[in-house]
Amino acid sequence: MSVKVTPRSRFRAFVKEIAFTFGARIVAILSMLGVSVLTARVLGPSGRGDYFLVITLAGVIAQFCNLGMHSGNTYYSAKNPDEAGNLAVNSGWVSILVGGGASLAVIAIMSVHQNSAGLWYAVILVPANLFFLFGCSLLIGLELTSWFNALQLSAYLLLLALIACGVRLHLSTSGFLGLTSLAWSVSALGLLGLLLRRMRSWRFSYPTFLSSVHYSSKAYFTCLFGLLVLRANVFLLRYWQGSESVGYFSVAAQMADALGTLPVVVAMLLFPKLVRDRKNSWHLMVQALLRLTVVMVLLCILAGVLAKPFIRIMYGVAFFKTVQVFLWILPGVFFLALAGILSQYLSAMDFPLAQVAIWAAGLAFIFVLSNVFISRFGVAGASLALSVDHAFIFCMLLLLALRLRNNGVKQTDVSSSLPISPSLGEL
Repeated sequence: MSVKVTPRSRFRAFVKEIAFTFGARIVAILSMLGVSVLTARVLGPSGRGDYFLVITLAGVIAQFCNLGMHSGNTYYSAKNPDEAGNLAVNSGWVSILVGGGASLAVIAIMSVHQNSAGLWYAVILVPANLFFLFGCSLLIGLELTSWFNALQLSAYLLLLALIACGVRLHLSTSGFLGLTSLAWSVSALGLLGLLLRRMRSWRFSYPTFLSSVHYSSKAYFTCLFGLLVLRANVFLLRYWQGSESVGYFSVAAQMADALGTLPVVVAMLLFPKLVRDRKNSWHLMVQALLRLTVVMVLLCILAGVLAKPFIRIMYGVAFFKTVQVFLWILPGVFFLALAGILSQYLSAMDFPLAQVAIWAAGLAFIFVLSNVFISRFGVAGASLALSVDHAFIFCMLLLLALRLRNNGVKQTDVSSSLPISPSLGEL
């Protein structure tokens, strides 16, 4: 006798998926929280600001250099597992040549005008993080989820362990950046060892690369604009206020990243359901959007109430200024969570170019807002700019989704879906 599958049972199964994946993510988040607390307490606001600046720079360079391959790797390894070896080899060459070369060029230019501690460690961080991102995307496509989870957890726990050793040794900003680079290099090499048996040759596969260009291009630009929206004001804040303000903002930004973990997991698991059930995709999206709205309102209120005692206990009185910065960033956390759900719905409609344009507009808007608000309100202005910009992006995505639905746009096969990429706080 077959068991009838009801909407309620499907929803319960979806909740279980979310809970399992979210649990794994929590361990990674706690590890990064530990890294944040340890480096903040040892280095202080100014040293922590220099540390976060290099991590941010490495994340931005890596986003510019990924060429959308993290998205292409997932799709093509799932479609044809035999191509995983070629994709892995291409990932390695792109990580070293494109990531490493771009890092050298950017750091060489920046070092002439800026004297930040450990700036050159980005040359190691970028290739290591690029290959780790590419390799993990391959594991997802090959459905090696147990290995994916093991590698993710190992990488974050290794980073936390090395940073804890750095605390014992009372290292400087450069020392902590060196340990961070070591952790991600070891994790990338471990991932390479796992993929090694699938590689038939070390030569770059041009046919494999060219066949994925169309798929990867939309994902590349959307991810790029999304990351820059999140972190562009770090550099503007450094220009207007200095390293100390960046240190306060870095703690608030990482707390915001932690709050964004649940909506990221929901969006990631919702996407395949939207693709498989295109007839009911609007209903599924709205259902998820409404439930997530309620959850995020409660989470943001709770986070606002607990922010002051949490920062006092975890970071100390030197970071009390972060409380105000975090409170101003909370509306942005809420709107970004909802924008993620809308983005997945739009991606299931063959990723309309207007979606890419909205994120590009959001990037231009954040530059205007940050320059105005930071100059007037200081470090809190950086958070306020993010909140206003995320609200703008959410409204534009909602209008686009409504317009496409009302126009009866046919949902086609999604060859340009956008997997969720790691946040900068995870580097």
